[in-house]
Amino acid sequence: DPRGFRPLFYWVDGRTIRFGTRYAPLTAHPAFPRSIHAPAVLELLRFGYFLGEDTLFEAIKLTPAGSVLSCSETGTAVRRYWDYTFSGDITSMTEAADGLAERLRAAVARRAPASCCLHLTGGLDSRA
Repeated sequence: DPRGFRPLFYWVDGRTIRFGTRYAPLTAHPAFPRSIHAPAVLELLRFGYFLGEDTLFEAIKLTPAGSVLSCSETGTAVRRYWDYTFSGDITSMTEAADGLAERLRAAVARRAPASCCLHLTGGLDSRA
């Protein structure tokens, strides 16, 4: 999944790898070590999400978006196969913000009919 919409969690237990798109199948295994990954909890509380491959459990890792998880006798390896590409030369945040505003206006203009309008009165002037 290039953008990380469907996460792939994995747990390496010796010579066995278990994986799934949710924690539940991994944590349901009788041999699963239920130790909480304290630094990841701090990340979650501070940022609202986990950073990198961290998850709530020490044993479970997350495959990053746009990556492939490879397994062999020697262990596991994560390799990136896709990344975002940006075109154009942006030299400042102001230039980036102006470009975004211009693209948003163009997108709305393409989608909205020319005669479209929205009354923002709150209804107070229409009471009898």
